[in-house]
Amino acid sequence: TYVQLLSALAERGYFSNASVPIEGAVELGYSSCGPKLFDELVQGMAEDVLEITSASARRLYGAFENALREQNTGKEVPDMHPLAPLPIENDHAADNELIVSRTLVTKDTGACPRSGAKLRLINLEPEERTEACRTLLKLAETAYREWNEKWGRETSDRALVALGEFATWLDTREGEPFTTFIDGPNVGYFMQNFDQGKFNIHQVNFMLNALENMGENVLVIMPQKYALQSFNTSAGGRQYLDKDEMTIVEKLSNAGKLYRVPQGCLDDYYWMLASLSDQKTSRGDRNMDVEPEDGSGRWPGTRPMVVSNDQMRDHKLELLAPRLFRRWYSCHLVNYNFTAFVNEECVDREISFSTADFFSREIQGNPTTNSDGTNGGVAWHFPVSDWDMYERLCIRIPNKVSR
Repeated sequence: TYVQLLSALAERGYFSNASVPIEGAVELGYSSCGPKLFDELVQGMAEDVLEITSASARRLYGAFENALREQNTGKEVPDMHPLAPLPIENDHAADNELIVSRTLVTKDTGACPRSGAKLRLINLEPEERTEACRTLLKLAETAYREWNEKWGRETSDRALVALGEFATWLDTREGEPFTTFIDGPNVGYFMQNFDQGKFNIHQVNFMLNALENMGENVLVIMPQKYALQSFNTSAGGRQYLDKDEMTIVEKLSNAGKLYRVPQGCLDDYYWMLASLSDQKTSRGDRNMDVEPEDGSGRWPGTRPMVVSNDQMRDHKLELLAPRLFRRWYSCHLVNYNFTAFVNEECVDREISFSTADFFSREIQGNPTTNSDGTNGGVAWHFPVSDWDMYERLCIRIPNKVSR
């Protein structure tokens, strides 16, 4: 494995600037030794592996620990029991200091206190977006076939056609591009697990108004049955919308802020596809992402985003490559919390949002800078599956040997 290879080379000192070259490495397309070889190997690892285990983190730490002892550098290397957890180190490292540390990255900036590097939010590449859209179309077709089989109906390509029409509509519609899509049923049923609970369109309207007040252009996506005067609920009962509730539905529809997903089609695929849409006509060449320094009051991050608390446990989504799904989830999905409505009443009209990630949970390398402005080498950050979400194993091999 990558960890075994990296550890073996580290223990033999091949990542040191003073190392002897590895015979045959150049012929295989790699640097012969030194920090550049480490960077090349970890870059290859990052393309295949999303994260490592704590056992692998300890193995890498131990390899560099052994190398320092072997080289007799004079640096103090703390003794570590093989099963002991690595301690968190957040002190800023000196120029040209070797870093092999468990560190806590600042969650709302992506800054690593140990190396000074800033972690990036890695979005989907164009070819990955295309692959994701293609997979969603296939999933929609499969889900529609299974729905028809459940009810003993003859199947067709209707779901595939309907989702394709939605994608075309997003690409060809004029006006301002949508920056936010609301998962209508998820918001409408949120916290409605009490005796009088139901699909609450007032909650959907409340969410839409809050987002619009924050400068977002919003589209609600929900199955068409929830726009009817009566429908079967997810709990198995029958619900009837009153006059005020139907007024909200009609108002959203007339304003172009509601998209009704056809019967038998899974609405999840619609808002997932919407978040990947280029919205070519309305968007043009504009970058809709909001930078951290933006002064408009909108929260920073990728646009468009999806507002939903969906845990995305649909087993069919396993057809999406893990890296692709994680990048989509990290960049586009925003969670929320608010006090449940009872009909149209709510005692606390505040919404809290857990915004999309500021940096990606995958292996990545980023440059560091010495105090005099010179290149300090690449700092690699490894997510560890059984550590906290914002903790990383940080490894930086300096370009120069500190004296």
